[in-house]
Amino acid sequence: MSSTFEHSSFCHPVQLKRDRQNQESLFTHLTVSKNSSFCHPVQLKRDRQNQESLFTHLTVLILSMMLLPVTALAQLVPSDTSYYVHEQDGYHYIFPQLYKGHIPKAVKFNEHLRTLYQKSFSWRLEERASLVLASERNQIANGFATVSPNTLTFFYPSGFPILDSFASPNWFSVLLAHESAHLYQLDAKSKISSLFKSILGNPLFIITPYVPVFIHPNQFAPVFMLEGNAVMNESTHGIGGRLYSGQARAQVFQLLKSGKVTPERLFNDHLYFPYGTEKYLVGGYFNAFLAEKYGVERTNQFFLEQGQRFINPLVVNKTFRNHFGKSYSQLIREFNVRWQSIVKNQKASQEKPLYSGLSFANFNHNSNMVWFLVQEDLKKPPLLTKIDKNQMKWQQEPIDLSMGKVFWVDGQPAVAASLRHSVRYLENSLYGEGLRLLPEYRSKIVQDIRGGKTAAIEGSSQFFANRLLIDDTEFGDVHSSSILSNSGDPIYFVQDKDQRTLMMGQQALFTYQGFYGYPLEQTTEGAINFIASTPLGSGLFQWKEGKIFRLSDSDLIIDARNIRDNQYIVAEITSNGYDYKIIAESPVETSPTFYSYNHLQAEGKAETADMNEAMQIPQEASELDYRNYSVLGDLRYSSTNISIGGADPGGIQGYISSTFVDPLFYNTIGLTYQRVFDSNSAAIQYMLNRYVMKPYVGYIYNEDRVKVLGGTEDDVLFYYDQQVFAGVTTPLFVWRRWSGAWNLDVSYEKNDLLGDRFEENLDITNSTRFSYLQSYPLAYEPYRYWALTLAHQSIRSSYDFNDKDNVIVGQMLVSGDIGNENYFSLQYTEGVAEKNNIRLTYNPSLKNDFVRVYRLFPESSVDLKSVRAVEASYKRPFDTPFYFPRFPWSFRRSAIYLEGGYYDAETSTHLNSWFIDYRYGVELETLLIHRIPLRIKTGAQHTTEDQKSGLLIHFSTEKSF
Repeated sequence: MSSTFEHSSFCHPVQLKRDRQNQESLFTHLTVSKNSSFCHPVQLKRDRQNQESLFTHLTVLILSMMLLPVTALAQLVPSDTSYYVHEQDGYHYIFPQLYKGHIPKAVKFNEHLRTLYQKSFSWRLEERASLVLASERNQIANGFATVSPNTLTFFYPSGFPILDSFASPNWFSVLLAHESAHLYQLDAKSKISSLFKSILGNPLFIITPYVPVFIHPNQFAPVFMLEGNAVMNESTHGIGGRLYSGQARAQVFQLLKSGKVTPERLFNDHLYFPYGTEKYLVGGYFNAFLAEKYGVERTNQFFLEQGQRFINPLVVNKTFRNHFGKSYSQLIREFNVRWQSIVKNQKASQEKPLYSGLSFANFNHNSNMVWFLVQEDLKKPPLLTKIDKNQMKWQQEPIDLSMGKVFWVDGQPAVAASLRHSVRYLENSLYGEGLRLLPEYRSKIVQDIRGGKTAAIEGSSQFFANRLLIDDTEFGDVHSSSILSNSGDPIYFVQDKDQRTLMMGQQALFTYQGFYGYPLEQTTEGAINFIASTPLGSGLFQWKEGKIFRLSDSDLIIDARNIRDNQYIVAEITSNGYDYKIIAESPVETSPTFYSYNHLQAEGKAETADMNEAMQIPQEASELDYRNYSVLGDLRYSSTNISIGGADPGGIQGYISSTFVDPLFYNTIGLTYQRVFDSNSAAIQYMLNRYVMKPYVGYIYNEDRVKVLGGTEDDVLFYYDQQVFAGVTTPLFVWRRWSGAWNLDVSYEKNDLLGDRFEENLDITNSTRFSYLQSYPLAYEPYRYWALTLAHQSIRSSYDFNDKDNVIVGQMLVSGDIGNENYFSLQYTEGVAEKNNIRLTYNPSLKNDFVRVYRLFPESSVDLKSVRAVEASYKRPFDTPFYFPRFPWSFRRSAIYLEGGYYDAETSTHLNSWFIDYRYGVELETLLIHRIPLRIKTGAQHTTEDQKSGLLIHFSTEKSF
């Protein structure tokens, strides 16, 4: 599944502290004696060392940020329920009390898959693995697998909304089959990588004096191979999967038919429809093609071959040639040829679209109207579209709703969605405009509201069952989305092996072979319209008087509603998005199509019985041994990162850092040693992420061995600096699009000044942030953003520890799209202190520190008593794509920009002075190693302070949409 996770609005507090230390290592020694007259001639030498230390540390930090897979620190909502652990055969099953009865099924299913995958991938996992079932407070349709920080699969309990398109009746089984395949893909490696792993654990790579060594090279394997192979494997177990989905086939065949399956598109995280979904679906069909030619085992063992690339994991074509005997571009061409004679027959309805969109939400209707949401460009709010059945007129209006099926509650529109509505809950419900929670629908996936009744899936039931509720009364398990009939009975599909049956109430209406199909509506004449598979995709069908009719020859229909007589509004999936059309029915009696993959079914038939047996284990299974999950007791060694290089003087430089993390990411311990030239530093950091209040603590020791300027090799002085820090971060609230957070940081430093002299500093910093965010997937900047930050720092310093200061800094930012992707932002910052303890500096690559104010022009840092700054910026992006199939650096977008800032500053010894900085140019959004967005800002910059000008180049990593 997707590896995109929910991120906290606060970054890791230990990271904040680490970044602050990096800043201090550069700046503090320039002003170490700012409150005294003492200064030593070795100071300049020491500054150079700290600059080098900063450069080395930041290089590694930036590489890690850019190359490591995205892993959120908080995988669960804070202060979640208690968890338990069952240990069996090298696996840890971690689960809340609610899912205790599911564990026997999970164990049997998982053990079967382990046996199968060990043979098929020719690999055994090299460390004990964990399987986590997240609690019902984390209701998102997602899951992930990772080998870093440890071998782990993490499942969330809300897959029902996507089961229709996945063509599978059960969330846990298809999720486990998919994510377990990822574990074997990612863990496969060479003997050299295995040797390093046995010693160092799971770092992404280690840096040697010669070349980096990658521990898990397959983390850099092409995404379309990783996800496509997992989709192929999920479809081999007799439980359905996306290869059996008519919607998936319609989309893949559209891309093939339009010539859009190319190495450039498959390798890069581009900004073309269908975006990341392409890697799963086209990749799934491509891997099925490879399995047809070479067999499932050889296809899976591609990752064992690619895992040998421990020096350069970006080498892919050689792996294809070694493993399959052909280049990947040749195999992609053959894949196109394999299907071209078939996909050319795929049909779309001939009517002209009323409009088109880039995302899809299900239709809803009543006797007078059809309505739904459509997003035209994924850069601004969706449009609520209404079609009047009687007058055949339609209208659209922008509305602040999340994408989903729209219902009318008390005359107001609300959407079925899964959103975070508080600090502790991420739940399915109905949400109104502005993400307003309707509490009466909490933990329900609303399916239909009709005739005074409500049909909904119980949100907490979705791992092994999809429990349908009718007005809060349990009805039974279903295997598709559901609707209510004209008489109020639920209409739904159930699955038995590869047989799919449409039910109305408890009555079976008809059965066909397949895994794909979902009901749409019951007509006034009693017929039932539904979606099911066609030979070339997804089509509109009708059951009427005991017979099944296909109502249109289009292979692209994924939703439809009858408007009047024989006319329908339909949504068709194309290679460019979704088209919405009004068509006339042309019924032909026929049944849905069953997709047969003999080369996959040969693997799957032998195990279908085992899978079904696992699913039939009753909830009341015998007791399993389990224990309470321990926040500290389940802490595991994760990795040791190493960087080694030469240095003169000092002989060697580098760092070593070890990390310990528990499977629920509740706490983290980091141990670090760093040597640069003659400087030695050590640190320990700990963070507890279990609760709403997240405390952290750390200690840093630094020893500088510095040669006296003008002295001999033996003339050295030693500095011993220490710091202890502690703090807590707390999300205060999440309410609609608003959030608030508070951070407290306490830092004590003792800096050696030689002899009996030293300086002490005690800083206590409070910062509070309130923000509003409205953003959309393809927008270059947030659509609407507002933030207010207030920070206060109490400082005690100097030799007698009685020098005091209070610093207050406030900042307000407003930004957004003022129309047609013209992004404008305005920021006001004001700070005041009793002494010169506000830093005005230029350092855009480091984290923000609210006792610092950042300017636009790269002048030397200045300590101020007060400062006032007003900054404004303008950006206008353009699509300028240029993608390479092999070279690991491509281009997605560019933007022109103009930024300006006014600064009014005051020190204790100077009167107020003001100046203006501005810069302008072009920002390029590039794509590094085919998947990491990297923005490069270039242009000219100028300041009225001494009338200086210069050229600008600035790098920043950006989250993908």
